[in-house]
Amino acid sequence: MADYKKVKQGLELASSHKVIPLNEGLVLLIGKNAQDNLRILRKAKPWYLWFHIKGLPSAHGILVKPRAKQLSASQLKSVGALYAEQACSKGLLKGCEWLTTEVRYVRALKGGKGGVTYKNEKSFVYEPSPFEST
Repeated sequence: MADYKKVKQGLELASSHKVIPLNEGLVLLIGKNAQDNLRILRKAKPWYLWFHIKGLPSAHGILVKPRAKQLSASQLKSVGALYAEQACSKGLLKGCEWLTTEVRYVRALKGGKGGVTYKNEKSFVYEPSPFEST
């Protein structure tokens, strides 16, 4: 199980990212700028999940999870929706498309500007939580 203290210790250099503890030992990290995005990406284990808003410059999300933990489709959509709510502006949230893949399939582009290439991604359209207030 991912331990919040271990996650915090392992990512000391990424001091400006947002940390959102979830249930079942999962922790969602969200970068605040291009430099921070690269820091959390470089510190992430290959089996962690990477999240991004499709087609737009946005914060990177990293889901810290145990190696053997497989997320169900509904868990993945819930985490992705939470990521999208944090990374996408409210005006763009409706119809916002986000994607995810394992960190092992994400490569930072040279130049350190926060750009990446990725493969084996799954794409989803944001659906608000039924518990979200309107």
